[in-house]
Amino acid sequence: MPTASPSPAKPLVAVITPCYNGARHVENAIKAVQAQTYRPLVHCIVDNASTDATPQIIARYANAEVQIITIRNPETVSFQQNSNKVATLIPAEATHFRMLHADDTMPPNAIADMMEVALADETIVMVAGIEKMNGVLRNHDFPAECTFYESSNMLARFLSDEAHIPTAHVLFPHGRDASG
Repeated sequence: MPTASPSPAKPLVAVITPCYNGARHVENAIKAVQAQTYRPLVHCIVDNASTDATPQIIARYANAEVQIITIRNPETVSFQQNSNKVATLIPAEATHFRMLHADDTMPPNAIADMMEVALADETIVMVAGIEKMNGVLRNHDFPAECTFYESSNMLARFLSDEAHIPTAHVLFPHGRDASG
């Protein structure tokens, strides 16, 4: 009787979280990553010299199932600098990454669902998820009858303020240019 060939290993995905004084929310963000059904997964966190309990909360998850790669800035930098710094923690072997701000969460199937779409066609360069703000779905203003959008159409709609791209809820490719 023939045996089934093993399925190819799934690619590594990184979730990146810039954080500053996030003691009120960061644990929920960490728990949301830990609860993801997709593996392999890594969570990269940069603590922007927080003055609250943020470092202690992150440290509690040092041996969590989903590996956490974390550093702490010696002094506070701008949000943009901190966001850029957390991106440098993404392991080279990661094929995709997604931002998760310290005050955000995501459902347990978010990465699995996004990766299913991302891997369905090599021309897909980013996958946007549903965005809720204060428990209410946020409208992206893209035509409801469309699931996939040409990048030029999407960018034109975004730049003309006709549509919203939830950049904090987007899965991006890592380690390759946007053309694939």
